[in-house]
Amino acid sequence: MKISQWWQRTTERLPMQLAVLSWASIIIGVIGIVATIVVYLGYQPQHGDETVKMNVGATGVMVGLYFFAFALFGAMIIQGRTWGLSGLVLTHVTLVFITVTVIKAGVFWLASIFGVIAAVSLALIFSPPSMDWYKQRFVDGRS
Repeated sequence: MKISQWWQRTTERLPMQLAVLSWASIIIGVIGIVATIVVYLGYQPQHGDETVKMNVGATGVMVGLYFFAFALFGAMIIQGRTWGLSGLVLTHVTLVFITVTVIKAGVFWLASIFGVIAAVSLALIFSPPSMDWYKQRFVDGRS
């Protein structure tokens, strides 16, 4: 199936805002998982990190699961599951906190990327068409 067909099927079932959010979240999740594997498998302690106590394996798994959540929740929205949208609210609010931490670390280029992703995603989540879809799916599921 062509990408255009996937996109058309998605936009037939979802408002444009949620279609964009869903696919962007899936892409972010996949890129994040790949980056996590590359970074954590090749991790070498840096000079000055000798005093840092960190279980690299456990940290890598947690970061990978965080990015897996993006992909999972994006896919669930495409499937019409309202809990996918709720999950993306949590992942993107968490991304806001990560952005603040990255700002405090002085890595402004990365913080700006995270901040834009979080702000745009939350705007898509809370847009009127997205909220109307959410409310309607919730009402349909309760009746």
